[in-house]
Amino acid sequence: MIGSRWFFGSVLALAMPLAAQAQVIGVPYDDGQRLPPQAPVLPPPPLPVLEGSPYVIYPVRGGTFMISGPSANVLVQVGLDGVLVVDTGPAGDAAGLLREIRRLSPRPIRYILNTNADADHVGGNVGLSGIGQDIGSGNERPDGVQGYGATPTLAHEQVMFRLLEEGASEGLPTLTYFVAQKDIFFNGEPVSLIYAPGHTGGDSLVMLRRSDVIAAGDIYTPDRYPELALDKGGSIAAYLASLNHLIALTIPEFNQQGGTFVVPGHGRLSDEGDIQDYRDMVTFIHDRVKAMVDRGMSLEQVQAARPSQDYDVRYSREAGDRFVAQIYTSLTQPPLADEATLEVPE
Repeated sequence: MIGSRWFFGSVLALAMPLAAQAQVIGVPYDDGQRLPPQAPVLPPPPLPVLEGSPYVIYPVRGGTFMISGPSANVLVQVGLDGVLVVDTGPAGDAAGLLREIRRLSPRPIRYILNTNADADHVGGNVGLSGIGQDIGSGNERPDGVQGYGATPTLAHEQVMFRLLEEGASEGLPTLTYFVAQKDIFFNGEPVSLIYAPGHTGGDSLVMLRRSDVIAAGDIYTPDRYPELALDKGGSIAAYLASLNHLIALTIPEFNQQGGTFVVPGHGRLSDEGDIQDYRDMVTFIHDRVKAMVDRGMSLEQVQAARPSQDYDVRYSREAGDRFVAQIYTSLTQPPLADEATLEVPE
């Protein structure tokens, strides 16, 4: 009995300090001098704009930059391995875009990634890949000229199919993927192309995992309503699924702000809270249109009811009517053959 009492007494004596310690650790002591919540880490201000240039370079995080101009946004990652470019803008802007990229790094462009097949995302493929350099090639050509080997261009196979259907003979992806995700490793971090259809049938998200930055392409465009390219495999169901997938990939830092940065296809640099607001807008308009479709209303009747009225102040009534028409058509017409086989992300 004495041994038992000593044992249990010892355990109790040991447990009391631990319990007190747990209380101190688990419940913060309120002395009236708590530190204020930590503000989210914001990206630094943009670089000075070159005279006469339509581009603005926004540092995002580490070696990643968003180049914003008159057309689609471009994400650039720079490092010891070279330069990776996500989307290349329209064909006529390739020289100006290259000048901006050279402000960030003199190293070769090793990879070009395309988020979709639209001309404002792939138009500069020819100009940039021609002066780039395959990461597997030599450092110089046999005649001593630097840059031997064209830069590989990577995209979903639907991007290549669409460009071929449009008669393109240059600027096509040289590497394609057809699975849910394609991974490469570049500049010390994994880079993932994630299949996320909706705007078209071949959209990709590009995630730089260590930098915690995502290029969303036209799956997320906060300065305008979504564009559902129904003739290219886009659909409202896939678009909403991909928006939700994008949100699942982002992690906020504080109060839904900061954390993962998202470079949209068009518009400003964003975080998870911005994308959630955008997703909610698309969901509200979709649900209103679907309810009217289920009641047998025509497109003219649906547009007259103005299901996008709440947001037309921001984006314009004309754009709202166009988006409503795209949703209506997506809900009421049979899908294209390739759209019906899409693996929409959960």
